[in-house]
Amino acid sequence: MPKVYVLLAKRDKYCFSNLEESVLLVKRDKYCFSNLEESVLLVKRDEYCFSNLEESVLLVKRDKYCFSNLEESVLLAKRDKYCFSNLEESVLLVKRDKYCFSNLEESVLLAKRDKYCFSNLEESVLLAKRDKYCFSNLEESVLLAQRDKYCFSNLEESVLLVKRDKYCFSNLEESVLLVKRDKYCFSSLEESVLLAKRDKYCFSNSEKSVLLVKRDKYCFSNLEESVLLAKRDKYCFSNLEKSVLLANLPGRTITKP
Repeated sequence: MPKVYVLLAKRDKYCFSNLEESVLLVKRDKYCFSNLEESVLLVKRDEYCFSNLEESVLLVKRDKYCFSNLEESVLLAKRDKYCFSNLEESVLLVKRDKYCFSNLEESVLLAKRDKYCFSNLEESVLLAKRDKYCFSNLEESVLLAQRDKYCFSNLEESVLLVKRDKYCFSNLEESVLLVKRDKYCFSSLEESVLLAKRDKYCFSNSEKSVLLVKRDKYCFSNLEESVLLAKRDKYCFSNLEKSVLLANLPGRTITKP
C-alpha cells in the first residue's frame, strides 16, 4: 500500500507526524509535512529540519548540532535546544543542558530536571517533567521512580496510568491517549480502549475508526497514517483508509460506517 502523507496547519497547537520512526512537535506556526518513505521536511520561521532515516533525526534550530549515530549510542551536547535520537527503541528530547545517552538493547537512562523525556518502546511513550527519571526498558515493562509516581504496566494489551497533573500516553497499536489533571484507567483489549473519567472519554478503536467525545481536551487518533488533534469542542472522527471527517457540532452522534 503506498505511503500517505498528513498535512497539518494550525496556530497554537501541537502537530504530530506518526511515521514509523518519528514524532514531531510544533506550536504557534504553520507546518508542512511531506511523509515520503524516509523523510519529513519542515519549514518554520525558526527552522526545524528532520531527516527520518533508519537511525537518525537531525534537528537544526538557530544553532549547530553534532550527531554521532553509531550502532547503539548518540551523544548530544547543546544549550537551549531540542535533541532527538531516533534509534530502534528510543526518542530522547532534551533542552538547556548536556545529555549522555546509552542506547543499549533494552535500556535508556535519563537524568534531567525540568525537561521532557521520551521512551519510544514498542507500546509506550512516557512524558516526564520536573524531576529525575529512571527507565528500565525490559521486554514488556517500564518502571519509573518519581516524586509524583508513575505506574506503567506495558503488557501485551494494557497500560495502566495513575498520575495527577501530568501527561499519560498509551501507544498501543492504534491509539494514543493524552490526559491531564485526573486519574485514568486504560483497558486496551484487542481493538478497544475504555476510559472512565470524571470528564468522560469514549474510545472505539476498531480497525479504521476512533470515536472521541470530549470538551476542552486533546484527542489523538493514532491509526496507520493519520493523527488528529482537537481541543475545546466535541469532535467526530472517521478514519477511513485515507480520509478524516471532523464535525465539532455539539451533540453530534457518531456511528461507525
